[in-house]
Amino acid sequence: MNYNQDDFDNSLCSTLKWIVDNGALASWAGREGKFCDPPELFSDDCMPESVYAYYTKESGYHNKTNISGALSTFTESELADLRKLIYIEGN
Repeated sequence: MNYNQDDFDNSLCSTLKWIVDNGALASWAGREGKFCDPPELFSDDCMPESVYAYYTKESGYHNKTNISGALSTFTESELADLRKLIYIEGN
């Protein structure tokens, strides 16, 4: 089966949304082997260049990767914004 970017985004978005719809504050897709528990979750010290897509109720779906190109991940600044959003939603 040939997948295009829309197929990839639709599949990934629906998966990440399902996780949030079932109680998570955020869901994400990232490179294998790059994970930290809170409070280090999404910190650049622990998860640099690892998250390429995420979903939250507040901000919806975000994806940095194009399936026909190199893997792109969120910057340190973008991950810091995601951390702030999650900790605000969780309180």
